[in-house]
Amino acid sequence: MPKIALHRRHEDDEYIDRIEIDLVPRFKTSEMSGDEWRVSARIRFFRKGTVVWTGHMSKLSTAVNALPYFLMVAPEGGVTQVGGSEFTRLGKERELAVCQQPGCSEPSTKRYRFKKIRDCPQSGHMREPGSSFEYVTAFCDRHAHRGDCGLEDCDDNYEVVGGGNSRASPVETRDVSPAKVVLDDVGKILRPQNDRSAGRSEDHLEDPTEREGDGG
Repeated sequence: MPKIALHRRHEDDEYIDRIEIDLVPRFKTSEMSGDEWRVSARIRFFRKGTVVWTGHMSKLSTAVNALPYFLMVAPEGGVTQVGGSEFTRLGKERELAVCQQPGCSEPSTKRYRFKKIRDCPQSGHMREPGSSFEYVTAFCDRHAHRGDCGLEDCDDNYEVVGGGNSRASPVETRDVSPAKVVLDDVGKILRPQNDRSAGRSEDHLEDPTEREGDGG
């Protein structure tokens, strides 16, 4: 019997990946009080380029102040009573049709199967999914190379199940961001020295509290 494929989101994926607040003008008409232009603040939550929730408030400042509340209860369907729309959940196929890198909404080109999964985000224990289920995800060419830092989300933990060549393209230069701050085992900040000479190792660190000339 084939395994049931389940979509598995990245641990940094908070589902809502973009929020927009804007003013929407409307022309109010009334036989009693007259006609005039008015505005309301529209709040929109997005997921992978799709609007998944819309709400309205009387003022932009009110919408900004209420945003934490909407972020908490809208995904649970708790704000329809105050004029909000139903919250939309994208299905598995719609999810896998776009890149699952948080912050990206490009069409996916490679589909991966997880070899092992973590019990929970705080756990370092990895286990095989079991005999009945498998977990899958997908990425675009730009994000197909996953690196070697993560436990679940790393190249060695993925098996290509769709998208042709299993070799991912190198990460583009524009996306590379070398680590600038490192903490030692007691929480002291260690910073990489300014590397202006070719061949200097990024692992060469200095203590920012120690400066030339200190101490006499």
